[in-house]
Amino acid sequence: MNVTLRFRAGQATFCRRSLIISKRISLVALALPFLGAPLRAETHANLQSVTAVGTSAWSGSYPFTVTGVLLTDPDEMLDSTPNFQPASAGTMGGEWQIAVQAVLAGDRGGTTCWIGQNYAIRRPPFDDAFSYSNEEWAAEVERLNHDPATGHAFRKGDLVGCVANESGGRSVSE
Repeated sequence: MNVTLRFRAGQATFCRRSLIISKRISLVALALPFLGAPLRAETHANLQSVTAVGTSAWSGSYPFTVTGVLLTDPDEMLDSTPNFQPASAGTMGGEWQIAVQAVLAGDRGGTTCWIGQNYAIRRPPFDDAFSYSNEEWAAEVERLNHDPATGHAFRKGDLVGCVANESGGRSVSE
């Protein structure tokens, strides 16, 4: 995930904010920084559409971006205190989450983005390399909560964009 400022024509300077998040369509956001190709816009409504049997009706492709307003401060929903535990302990450790509501004309809905420190408990083969050490986790939360160019602490009401690619879970070198 990367946190950066995004400038949008017609917006007042104080609310030009963008949160760019590498995340899986399942809304679990825990990946290496997004590197890549041009992004296409997607709506929250399209991402949330379902078939008559309750499965996803989304048929888009990666990468894409959704836009919305941050509804929560990054630290108000979950406890992000570092607490590394091996995957065998079955404990998530620190967690981080935000909620984003659609704002574009014709869109409705929202997206929740979440990451957990000890992600190995959710990703077979339950290898601790998919988790963050306490030091790595503290640095990741700090990076997610602040714009690297300005130091702005992201807060509810900021305009954000969520960028999704196919990777889900923390990537490790093989």
